[in-house]
This record gives sequence, C-alpha cells and structure tokens, in this order.
Amino acid sequence: MFVNLDTYELAAKIKMKDDNFKPYWIMVLKIEISRSLQMVRSIEPVMRLGWFLDSAVEKSVYECAKAKNPGMEVEL
Repeated sequence: MFVNLDTYELAAKIKMKDDNFKPYWIMVLKIEISRSLQMVRSIEPVMRLGWFLDSAVEKSVYECAKAKNPGMEVEL
C-alpha cells in the first residue's frame, strides 16, 4: 500500500517551567503527515539548537529556523 506523505520541518520553542530561570530549548522537528489517513505518521527531532538565555540570540535562531517553513511553527 502506497501512502502519500507530506513532510514539514518546524521550530519548536520549549520553555522550562521554572519562572526564575527562563532558558529556551529550541529544536527543529520533522513531521510526516499521511494524506490518505489524515493523521501524523511520525515526529522526530532533526537538530537541537541548544539553550538560549539571551532573548536576542534565541529570537534570531528561532526566526532563521522558522523562515525555512513559513507558516509552520509551534510553541510548546
């Protein structure tokens, strides 16, 4: 059976729960969506970009990752 897949890469910005310490862990995730089943088939990390304590650095890296896939972003 042939399954049509759409593949997206998106930047996920994950924030720690501790409000006194506010780094972000930024990842690029590859998501495969089955067109025929209309459901997510797989989600896997492509790369981890690291912890960013400086919001200017974090924002520029996040914007670069997001620019590869306009309209595809998730904040967790």
